Amino acid sequence: MNLLREDAGSGNFGSVGMVLSRPRIDPMLLLSPQDTGSWECRCNSSAPPWMKQNFPVNCSAWSSTGMALGSAGHFDHTLLTSLSCWADSHQLEHLGHILSRAFATDGAEVNMTTDDQLQGYLEADVAGVVSFPEDVSMVIGSFRELFGTDAGTQLQHWCAEHAWPLVWALGPGVNDTSFHGLDRIVDVPTLETSARINRTADRATAAAFTRIWDEVRAAQGPPPGPGLDLWSQLAEAVGSSLILRALPGGTPCSGGTSCVGIDRHHDCACPRSVSV
Repeated sequence: MNLLREDAGSGNFGSVGMVLSRPRIDPMLLLSPQDTGSWECRCNSSAPPWMKQNFPVNCSAWSSTGMALGSAGHFDHTLLTSLSCWADSHQLEHLGHILSRAFATDGAEVNMTTDDQLQGYLEADVAGVVSFPEDVSMVIGSFRELFGTDAGTQLQHWCAEHAWPLVWALGPGVNDTSFHGLDRIVDVPTLETSARINRTADRATAAAFTRIWDEVRAAQGPPPGPGLDLWSQLAEAVGSSLILRALPGGTPCSGGTSCVGIDRHHDCACPRSVSV
């Protein structure tokens, strides 16, 4: 559950992420107040000592609730547990951070930190069958790792084949301890192939996108790849209607949970058949 509206998901699990269809997935969700793998490594008595040292989990915070889980429609009871799960947690500060990110308007949000990204979430597990490709609403690619690369081109082709919207996320840099982590830029070349998003781009925008892609391809060097300057150039080239954020708290879109983002004009990015 992306309460912090973080742009790229957890980089621990690779350079591509999928946003699943909420209308299709919600009935199958079980929500854990914390990462279950971290709890297992720290709190399972059979875990080796080196694992326990690497995961500073407060084991009693969750076990004292009877290992209670939540669902998509009923998870308020998991929030306090989630805020208490880490041994060094600061509950009030963490709660304030979640609220400021979840309901942030332009310029009012606070930054992310690496710890927030890796630890501060409810784990949403699908207790059922995910149907492929129809249960995928959107794909997120790592700008730093894939933009302007052969693998990035393969990702574009894969998304076009399945009519998935593709967006690019900057995420944290190699040495970042604090980062913005809100905006995602729509991939212009695959825009026309996706019937799932009500965005368009003119020829000038498409040409500008391609020019920056080609510049990155020509200059590909060792990681971490393209950085903040090129990201800013790309954002300026595509314009504000193609810069999306995860939906804020509340009900900002009449299209509901089928929408995949909101732009800087507070216009919802939704399937073309859905009213916004």
